[in-house]
Amino acid sequence: MTNRAMAFMEGAMQEDAPWMCQLSYIKPHWPYIVPAPYHAMYGPEHIIDPIRSNAERDTEHPLLRAYQNARVCRSFSRDHVRTHVIPAYMGLIKQLDDNLGRLFVWMDERGPSEYTIIAFTSDHGD
Repeated sequence: MTNRAMAFMEGAMQEDAPWMCQLSYIKPHWPYIVPAPYHAMYGPEHIIDPIRSNAERDTEHPLLRAYQNARVCRSFSRDHVRTHVIPAYMGLIKQLDDNLGRLFVWMDERGPSEYTIIAFTSDHGD
């Protein structure tokens, strides 16, 4: 996606006209399939232990109660799931950081950084 964005911007700059590029990375997102070398960068030693309390489950709010009872919430709160998912997620974030860094260096070298607005959005921000 990064290469395609750079190719698009390169072409748009040659046309000397206003342009917009929406670059939408799917990762980090489920499924947590992490390519090398990012798959091995983080492990259980990088995970901060959760602070758990039964008080956090005491709620009358129907939305919070439904979320707590949802399969995904119950799954991701299990220690063995956290041990596998968190390092994978961290690797995907590092991959995204590297690609954005590569894009920003490219933009700095070719000039679009001087006249481009970059807006970051997220669907839920795990």
